[in-house]
Amino acid sequence: MEPNICMIAGANSEIAAAIAKQLLPKYHLLLCWHKEHHRIDELLKSSNVSAYQADLRCEEQVRTLMEDIFQTYSKIDLLVNCVGKNSSIPDEEITEAVWDDVISSNLKPAYLLCKYYWKYCDRHSHGCIIHLSSTAGLRPRPSSPHYITAKAGLIALSKYYAQIMAPNIRVNTIAPGYVQTERHGSPDYDGIRNRIPLKRMADLSEIASTVTYIADCQYLTGQTIVVDGGLTV
Repeated sequence: MEPNICMIAGANSEIAAAIAKQLLPKYHLLLCWHKEHHRIDELLKSSNVSAYQADLRCEEQVRTLMEDIFQTYSKIDLLVNCVGKNSSIPDEEITEAVWDDVISSNLKPAYLLCKYYWKYCDRHSHGCIIHLSSTAGLRPRPSSPHYITAKAGLIALSKYYAQIMAPNIRVNTIAPGYVQTERHGSPDYDGIRNRIPLKRMADLSEIASTVTYIADCQYLTGQTIVVDGGLTV
C-alpha cells in the first residue's frame, strides 16, 4: 500500500515542527526548510521522513523541488505551508526593503507552491493544501501593516486556488491568534493572555490538530479556520 505523502514547507518553525510530529504516524513526511533545521533534527532521523532544502521565494528552486517530489512520489496528499515572516518594528521604521521582504516571504512561497503543485499533480487525484496565515489578516490593528497585508493576501490567495483546483484539490487556511511558542512564553505577554476570552494562548498541538481536521474533512475548501480562543470576537 502506497504511503500518504505530506509536504511541510517552512518545517523548522515551532508550529511546523509540532505539526510534523503529530502527522508522522500517518504520513511519509517531506520536510522542507531554507536556512535552519535544528527543531526537526530528531524527525530527520526517521525512515519515514525525507529532507529538502530550498528558498521557496525563488521560483526556479520551487519548480525543481516540486518536479522532483512529483517524479519521486507521484503525489502530495497534504501540503502544509508554514513559511512566513514578520518584522516587529514601529510603522515609521518600515522601509521599502522591509516591506518587500515581509510581503515576499509570506506570499511568494504560497503562490509558487500552489502554482507548481497544480502544474505537476495528477488532476484526477485528490489532495489538500493548507496555508498558515494569522488573525492579523482578518483583524487589522494599527501596527505591522506589512504583515497584516501579507496575511490577508495569503487568505485571498487560498480562496483563489480553492476555486482553480476544485473539485479534487482542496485549499484552506488556518488563522491562528497567539500561540504558546518560545517567544510568547515571557510575562510580557500576560496582558495579551488576559484579553483572550479563553485566558490562554493556543497550544502547538491545537494548531496541529486543526491541520488534521482540515485534512480529514473532505467537504472543506476555500475556508479560513480561526484558532484564537475568541480573540477576534
